[in-house]
Amino acid sequence: MQAAVGTGSNNVVWCAFKSWRNGEGDIWVSSESSAGAWATPTRLTTDSLDQIDPCVAVDHANHPWVFWTSLTHGRWQVQGRTNNSGWQPQFCLDSTGDNGGVRATVDTAGRVWVIWHKWQAGQSDIYYSYWNGSSWTAPAALTATPTDDVLPGITAAPDGTVWACWMSKLTGSWDIYTSHYAGGWTTPDPVTSDTANDYDPVMTTDSSGNIWTAWASDRRGYWNIYAAYSPLTGTADRSPSAGPHALSLSCTPNPFRSSAVLHLTTGPLDHSTPLLRVYDAQGRLVLSCPVRTSSFALRTSSLPVGVYVARLWSPTAGNQAVLKLVRTD
Repeated sequence: MQAAVGTGSNNVVWCAFKSWRNGEGDIWVSSESSAGAWATPTRLTTDSLDQIDPCVAVDHANHPWVFWTSLTHGRWQVQGRTNNSGWQPQFCLDSTGDNGGVRATVDTAGRVWVIWHKWQAGQSDIYYSYWNGSSWTAPAALTATPTDDVLPGITAAPDGTVWACWMSKLTGSWDIYTSHYAGGWTTPDPVTSDTANDYDPVMTTDSSGNIWTAWASDRRGYWNIYAAYSPLTGTADRSPSAGPHALSLSCTPNPFRSSAVLHLTTGPLDHSTPLLRVYDAQGRLVLSCPVRTSSFALRTSSLPVGVYVARLWSPTAGNQAVLKLVRTD
């Protein structure tokens, strides 16, 4: 159960999975060559602890890396092993908090990246680490919001960037967010921004270098699969409708102090009156007003310093634009 696969440049497919064949929930792995024959599975964990949710990444030397979470000393730890002329000893990436949703990729420089969510102090954030060729970097937070960020995905782009996605409850319902790493992680960008719940995102890169994200959503009252893509040079079109009434927001300045100006930057206002709503980092509505012009002042002197999300909703066009706002001292 819980199978995961990865393939190297030599076309060898590696499959890691959880098995109860010895009466314990262990991680096993097997490989299949181009000849079509699968090797006898190898048991990677041999203790009495419970192991779950493996993932596989294969580096440029065609060495497989397998990661999973293990219930050790009462906490779910991120652990792994690699095969370099034989399976190397098991190592631990993160033993603090309760970790889960481990995923991995290999970038163009050959670095092995691992991403996961960590529960601590009553909420969850996204963490990451990478193998720099000789050691693992210390686990670091990708997100640091007071709401839950869970179930990340990760992929490597041909331009050397690494992209991550996850589901977040920043605005009250579960939405999908992305960020990419190019010497540092960019500000998280919402892929979805509606009141539906969007779950379990995954990521990949196509041959043109587009970054694809797919997820499940209940936005029509039942579960369907949705997808969006982002070229390496821009942001995905996130509007449910991309017609002549599509909306987009910008803000000057941003970050700002006591006031800012919001601009409608793409597409005209339709004949309805769009509604602007601003939410704080806990997903609470702090400001709501109709928008009758394409440029309008946003008075925020009464709001505390922090991060906010603005949503501009067009009831006629049935779409909305989303913008992250930052108020400073």
